[in-house]
Amino acid sequence: MKLLSFARPARSVLMSAVVIVCAGASTASAQIGSVTYEFQNVVLSGSAQMTGTFEWTYDVGDFESGTGEFLTMGMPWWGSDPGTLDINVEVKQIEFTLPGNWHDLGVDVIIKLAAPLTADQPSPIDLATSKYEIQKGVTHEGLFTSGSIVPICATPQNYGVGTEGSGEIVPTISSTGGLPRIGNAAFQVDCDQLVGGANCFLLAGFGKAQVPAVGVEILVDLNQVIVINLAASGTPGVAGDGELHVPLPLPNLPIAVGVEVDMQVVVMDAGSPNGFASASDGLSMTLCDGP
Repeated sequence: MKLLSFARPARSVLMSAVVIVCAGASTASAQIGSVTYEFQNVVLSGSAQMTGTFEWTYDVGDFESGTGEFLTMGMPWWGSDPGTLDINVEVKQIEFTLPGNWHDLGVDVIIKLAAPLTADQPSPIDLATSKYEIQKGVTHEGLFTSGSIVPICATPQNYGVGTEGSGEIVPTISSTGGLPRIGNAAFQVDCDQLVGGANCFLLAGFGKAQVPAVGVEILVDLNQVIVINLAASGTPGVAGDGELHVPLPLPNLPIAVGVEVDMQVVVMDAGSPNGFASASDGLSMTLCDGP
């Protein structure tokens, strides 16, 4: 997938779309993240190409301990049904084996990665140690000659540290409604653990930051940012009782693919330790191509 740069005029279009959508926002937090990967130019000895896509699901904050499940697979000399094989996906390797003992049938494929899986960067195959032995009447064996495992679209990731408010509660920010694909009309930003009825400011920009201001750490680059004023739900003044659910349909702008969008909520909170405001951590997402 080719990532395109995001020109300032296109940023303005995206920002305008966000403002229009959030003007009608109503007043839960996602704890599970997932990334879908695809095999890119994965070639075995000669010219045989292996294809596949799989989903890596993990607890937010513990990417390495996630689990992988193959969605599609195309293995030379074998077939396209991943259900026939035992498949073990780890952040540093992927292994395919045929369970049990079968006459004239066998699969032993191990793909070692030169760099571990991440949510947003390709992982090249280690060509010196990745190898295969596939037997279906005839035995084929050898090394891989090229290939990478590439993330197709990542779930938004939290970053930075929030600032606690009333009751020593730190506000949270997350998303629901699917992956940040352009054209995803169901995408939504959710903020929780706010002071009930509080005046809130949702910041949305195009870069991360760490700037002390009004008693909190601002985690969004303020050079080009939109600020949306919203009121939290919940009983006024009650710590942790407030929520925000902000529908954010993502416009279908192909030029936006690959753009990083960073968000944070700042809550006016006189009961916070600084006597003025609390804030969530940041939420960062990279817009990706539509389905």
